[in-house]
Amino acid sequence: MKTAGYVRRCATRFRVSCLDSLTLSDFITHIKKGTQFKQVARFLLSGKVNYLGKKRTEKRVMKALMEHVFSYESIEEEIIDVKPEKEKEAHLTIRIKDSEILRGEIFLHDLSPFLNEQHITIEDLLTILYLDFIKQIKEHGNSMIVQKTSCFT
Repeated sequence: MKTAGYVRRCATRFRVSCLDSLTLSDFITHIKKGTQFKQVARFLLSGKVNYLGKKRTEKRVMKALMEHVFSYESIEEEIIDVKPEKEKEAHLTIRIKDSEILRGEIFLHDLSPFLNEQHITIEDLLTILYLDFIKQIKEHGNSMIVQKTSCFT
């Protein structure tokens, strides 16, 4: 029964970062097959409202590299709201192929005219995809419907 041991090992090694990476890969696959930009924009905008409701401000800070050489750095600060006690936050470090990240960023750039002056980063995209997947699992269980459903249909 080598298979049972293999399955047990895989189950213990599975991480949230793997799921996040898989949701991005699935999203990229759907993009490559062709998508309607308006439909995806609606999905991302509603996901941003539902999952990323936090208010953030972005500041540009000038940083000295040398005596006469400066560079601008963007710093994003979160406006802190009072959170319910049950709500928790996690910051993950994940590994994803550069080609998938670049493909996602290019798609977000191409999608920008449909986003109503909203800005969505690749990090926001990963968060929306992951949380939407978890929501579908909670609502429908791990059924074939969830497995076959496109993330933005």
